[in-house]
Amino acid sequence: RGLLKMECTSDILPIGDPRLPKLTIRDNNNGTYLMHVLSQEPGHYLLHIYWFKQPISGSPFSISVRPHPDTSKCISSGRCLTKTTVLLNLPVEFTVDTTDAGHGKLTAVATDPQQRAVRVSIAREERDGRTLQHIKLVPRVVGGYTITVAWGGEITPGSPFKFNAIDPSRCIVSQFPKGSIPLRQMLNFTVDINMAGISPLIVMVTENYNKPWALKVITASNNIFEYCYNAKKVGIISFDISFGENLLNQCPFKVAVIDPSQCSLSIKDPPPGKYLIVNREAIFSLSGTNQDVQIIAKSQNSEQILPILSHSESLSFCLYTPAEIGQHTVHVTCGGANVKGSPLDLTVIDPSMCVFNTVPRYLLVGTPA
Repeated sequence: RGLLKMECTSDILPIGDPRLPKLTIRDNNNGTYLMHVLSQEPGHYLLHIYWFKQPISGSPFSISVRPHPDTSKCISSGRCLTKTTVLLNLPVEFTVDTTDAGHGKLTAVATDPQQRAVRVSIAREERDGRTLQHIKLVPRVVGGYTITVAWGGEITPGSPFKFNAIDPSRCIVSQFPKGSIPLRQMLNFTVDINMAGISPLIVMVTENYNKPWALKVITASNNIFEYCYNAKKVGIISFDISFGENLLNQCPFKVAVIDPSQCSLSIKDPPPGKYLIVNREAIFSLSGTNQDVQIIAKSQNSEQILPILSHSESLSFCLYTPAEIGQHTVHVTCGGANVKGSPLDLTVIDPSMCVFNTVPRYLLVGTPA
């Protein structure tokens, strides 16, 4: 048997330094030796092994001593960790910095709202002397997700992380009116978020392009929210509905608030009180608004909707060419209500149908003919 010896050296620690690894040798009495190396300090060391004071083949051996995993040094960052509402079918990503966390392996396990496993990818990146590990998954079902991150088998700070996946496109807006509503009428509508997930629902109202304000919920039941707006001002009212800080695709919802009592109908040509001539164009004017206005002309045998020619938001014209003689009626409604001057009754005549039955050959002065 020979004499086996070991020693460790380091580029930064002098020989004999107590911080160098502790070495022990045990003779197994069968031609083999069991060697123990215990290091208290991480770093790079050279292990020298001698047999009869001569280095054995391969000596010195390089040893890297890494620190134990220290999960307290794992730093997680990412938008989804501070804003826990994410959009369905879009990647969710965050980063764990393990630079100062010692030696270990990063793992991530995620579950969806049904507690089913979700595929998670981890990409390691070395950047500017830092070790960054990028975690990514894509939520496919609305609801709550949980992702547990571990470093060297130990849970990292803040883990498990939780976030909520939503889909604003699945919000259903019902009963919202189209076109216009009369002044002082209540506007009611509902928003159903049952298929969209759980997140704050906010409705902002803008009246005539002024500063928006929040509309309060009237009732909420089974994730169906009812709103009510009191139309106190004439003009264009816009409604922006956001779910989880995301505007619905249909936004803005718009409605015109009108005041039919401020609208009036009059005939411009021929002058009021005159007859209309068959097949000759007549001109009507409408003052007050052109929002949600409908003009219908009726005769004994026909009915037609008259097109509106707008010159401005407060003055409009329409043309009507009566095709038959007799009594005609022009109805003008604004927001479903008759405006001032409606209905307008008119008489249509045809002078070309008037004939003399007897035409005298001559007349006598002072004698009726």
